[in-house]
Amino acid sequence: IWMDEYKIYYMRRRPNHAHLEIGNTSEYKALRQRLNCKSFKWFLDNVAYEMAEKYPLPPANLVWGEMRNEQYTDKCADTLGNQYGQRVSIGGCHGQGGNQLFRINTEGEWSVDEQCYISERDSIVARHCVLGGKWIPKGEWKYDNQTRQILSTNANKCVTTDGKVLLLETCQNNSTAQ
Repeated sequence: IWMDEYKIYYMRRRPNHAHLEIGNTSEYKALRQRLNCKSFKWFLDNVAYEMAEKYPLPPANLVWGEMRNEQYTDKCADTLGNQYGQRVSIGGCHGQGGNQLFRINTEGEWSVDEQCYISERDSIVARHCVLGGKWIPKGEWKYDNQTRQILSTNANKCVTTDGKVLLLETCQNNSTAQ
């Protein structure tokens, strides 16, 4: 109602909200028309004009959802509310999204909310997606639909787990932990 054509970008950050029933919105639409409200684009252009530079519109999601593997079927990748610089943990799958709703977009960015994930040696750590006004990182992650592996193009290794945290190891197509 309020975000106009920009609602798609909200849905890219919160893809699990796309199918939520919001009910009858006709009253809100009428209010917006009666108050002669400006468009969301007008707001971005005239009030929050620095938003696009500091927080670029996110590309489309390539894949999103819980991350689990065949070896630890009851466990999912989970930020567990970790702070920036900490590793991605593994926790019991709860099916509620939140800290377990990971996204990889068409630009190769892997994220949860405003946390982006990068490789550091053989670890995967959280960083704020925007540093110094620049969006990071672009193009590091690739998802292989056939093998269902996530590859770090920087490290040339695949995401795996030891059951406690996510790690990077040499890709092995027959690995149940990748």
